[in-house]
Amino acid sequence: MEQAGRPADPSSLIIVIHPRTIVIHVIQLVAHVGIHVAVLVVPVADHHAIHARDEPKGPRCVQAGMTTDAKPRRVTVDELDELVEAEENVLAEFYSRSCPACDAQEPILGGVAREYEGVVAMVDPGEDFSALDEYGIRSTPSFVRFQDGEAAGTLADGVVGADRLLAFARTGAN
Repeated sequence: MEQAGRPADPSSLIIVIHPRTIVIHVIQLVAHVGIHVAVLVVPVADHHAIHARDEPKGPRCVQAGMTTDAKPRRVTVDELDELVEAEENVLAEFYSRSCPACDAQEPILGGVAREYEGVVAMVDPGEDFSALDEYGIRSTPSFVRFQDGEAAGTLADGVVGADRLLAFARTGAN
């Protein structure tokens, strides 16, 4: 039997149409209380584009040197190496498929990809742990900023808000 205000099925869809800071708190709350839901984040400025089934245009993201739309692309460690050599500025998130915080970070990273002037990539190291050792990655999600082919900073604070992540990608500020 369905209670008032609660769906009968515990897996629900939460649609958030609000500024980023509120979205981050909703995602963190959902992850904290352990509710299994899908969270669809619709920034206020973009909700018309979603209704029109047209994605907003923005800066590019690249997988192994190929221009795509403004979504972060999942790459391997080898593809990341190629990307860092080919591009001036790269923001890489090291994530794991079994990491709930990484799942919560993904829509935030998508928003950053639309605003960031460089390349945004998501790296699943799989069984190749060499990159984790090379960049000092001890937890996921963790971010590495690359500039001119070199690692220029690491950020490993769990789920990171869009404004802070964008500032880190652009300037290295933690």
